[in-house]
Amino acid sequence: MEKLLIFGGSGLLGSHATLYFEKIGFDVYSVYNKHSNFPNKKNEIQLNVMDQSGLWNLLSTLSPDVVLNCSGLTSVEDCEAHPEQAKFLHETFPETLARYTANNTSKYIHISTDHLWEGERSFYKETDPTNPINVYGKTKAKGEQLVLTENPSSLVIRTNFFGNGLNWRQSFSDWVIEKLKLNEKFYGYNDIYYTPISIPYLLEFLNRVLELDCNGTFNIAGSERVSKYHFIKKFADLMQFSSDHLEVSRYIDNPAKIPRPMDMSLDTTKLSKAIGLIPPNIEESIRSILI
Repeated sequence: MEKLLIFGGSGLLGSHATLYFEKIGFDVYSVYNKHSNFPNKKNEIQLNVMDQSGLWNLLSTLSPDVVLNCSGLTSVEDCEAHPEQAKFLHETFPETLARYTANNTSKYIHISTDHLWEGERSFYKETDPTNPINVYGKTKAKGEQLVLTENPSSLVIRTNFFGNGLNWRQSFSDWVIEKLKLNEKFYGYNDIYYTPISIPYLLEFLNRVLELDCNGTFNIAGSERVSKYHFIKKFADLMQFSSDHLEVSRYIDNPAKIPRPMDMSLDTTKLSKAIGLIPPNIEESIRSILI
């Protein structure tokens, strides 16, 4: 049984990854900082990853076969307010994990983002030069470079995912469902585009590229480019809720907001060729979390 060490185990993706990889037979160890999602699990470990001594002690003690890094500062606003923290979590910490796995013949999987370009066109490929426009994107792009320099056998996953939230934090899809149920007025941007994928599909495809022992960068995303507004509308349609209280808004009309790429859509041709599957469209992804 392979030993899998997950960082960011209390986050949205890390929590689901812990349960998924346990189910398919991995010996999973899940690291959290403040929020324990699995208080009864013996393999849940509390650690502040900024504690370098504690980090190296954990790695040397466990000697994992696979390291999955789901940690990060995912709020664009928080990254702007705390650039040094973003730099550590997105650059220094991943570089450390890449160096450890390279020296110990472990597999390193690094979860990245789709915020890596200026967003002036659609369906970015893995080979497209990055050109991020905010602190979040810049630190994530630099982190990718550092990871692959330290350990070229690493697997870097660019994605934008959604799924059911946690007992301590609501997810975006939870918020959408809540608004639809309450029939409250809310807004959806119709000028920001992306290719979201549900967590169940993301983890299935991630496991497939892991089984194939793939290296380098892969886009694991949905096959359909949608706006935030369209995403919410599709949720309403599939759940048979009225979307009468959903109103269109435009991010570009808020000049005080932090710069964001207006198009983050990812091309998944490389992924499809590697695993022999077409990624889900938005309806398929949504249905996978409503089951």
